[in-house]
Amino acid sequence: MNLPSYQPKKPPEGQYVFKIVKDVDKDRKHGPQGDFISITFYFKIQSPDGGIRDFRESILPWDDRYRDILLALGGEEDERGDVHLSDMIDIIGKKFIARIKHVPDKDDPRKTWARITDIEVDRDRGSDEEDVPPPANGEYEEPSDDEVPF
Repeated sequence: MNLPSYQPKKPPEGQYVFKIVKDVDKDRKHGPQGDFISITFYFKIQSPDGGIRDFRESILPWDDRYRDILLALGGEEDERGDVHLSDMIDIIGKKFIARIKHVPDKDDPRKTWARITDIEVDRDRGSDEEDVPPPANGEYEEPSDDEVPF
């Protein structure tokens, strides 16, 4: 019996090159402590074996990973230690290296989430490199269940 091709929505754990393919989305959320902003980043990720896939992650501004991503994208640290990304910096095409780790859901231990960890600032990787192709038609594409795994 032949099984249909399948690409799991969660990439395997490991190290990847992350390339920003779309401007971030900022969504206002409501929580028990009040309103807050969730930032969603859209990437093409490339594994060491050359496999490429789409990936996105929503991060809260107080998460240390948010600070690390901003630094990796060219953000500057101010005198208080806060990191800001100038509106003048075009982040599309910027790259960094990080790992993906599967983290258990806090409410359901049977579920896991793919999360970016160990973000490295790699100033030698320019945005003009074409080792990670841009998204088709200039748009981010959601992973589908019928794509071939890499």
